[in-house]
Amino acid sequence: MNPRILPYGHDCYFELAPEERVMPLALLRPSKPPGSQPAAEAAAAERMAQAARCERERREPLLVRKAPDGAFEVLDGNATLAVAAGSNWPDIPVRIIEER
Repeated sequence: MNPRILPYGHDCYFELAPEERVMPLALLRPSKPPGSQPAAEAAAAERMAQAARCERERREPLLVRKAPDGAFEVLDGNATLAVAAGSNWPDIPVRIIEER
């Protein structure tokens, strides 16, 4: 099994709060080009696998903001998004920040 492909299940990987939501990957736009940070993607996959094994704390949801075109730009969590996409997840937890 490819160590970068993780089973779907948000509770294994993410610390979720009531104000956060689960968003389809199709609505998310990475702020860094996919494949541009292979070391970060490998590290994200390993950290997520460790969280699922209870070897480290679960991560916070991705930090996103709404773009003018209606998509959501990923501000923090681009490597985690790449792992989720590579694992064929349909969605991922996010925290939406508002522009000031």
